[in-house]
Amino acid sequence: MQNNVTFAGNRASKKTIRFDIRQGHLSQYMGPDKPRREFDYAEGQLEGISIRSHETPGGEINFMDLYFVNGESKFVISSIASSSVSADLIAHLANLKELKSTVRIEVWQKGTYTNCAVMENGEKLPFLSLPKAVRVQNGLKMIVDSTDRDTAVLKLIEELNSRLGYEAK
Repeated sequence: MQNNVTFAGNRASKKTIRFDIRQGHLSQYMGPDKPRREFDYAEGQLEGISIRSHETPGGEINFMDLYFVNGESKFVISSIASSSVSADLIAHLANLKELKSTVRIEVWQKGTYTNCAVMENGEKLPFLSLPKAVRVQNGLKMIVDSTDRDTAVLKLIEELNSRLGYEAK
């Protein structure tokens, strides 16, 4: 397992590398029949955040993409938009002081949950309190309703993108 990504991508090709947050790691898909590369953290300058939809046989899934640059290299960290790790990342990133600073994202597994920490220039960013996801009865099932939290996260993403001067794609 790799320990970090201080930069990602091939400098000559300018290719953007994509990392997914999976089971407590930043995971890079290497191709069919090849093992994923796993990292504990990545660091670079945050360029922007977008939400994208992906159609699956089970329905539409929204992903949050965090765009970073480190020197000439670019990388994206993706997670399911309504997940608690996405909300945690935004709750930390909302406290960025300097927009051109080096941001470090760390992820790790604790029990069944993926946790994260966000640092700016080596200092841990505080967590902004968000509405909690709640369990509600839906017929015979208990479901998690994260509507209030998701709305707050989308507002924070808009504010961050505005501060960064990023136009979501």
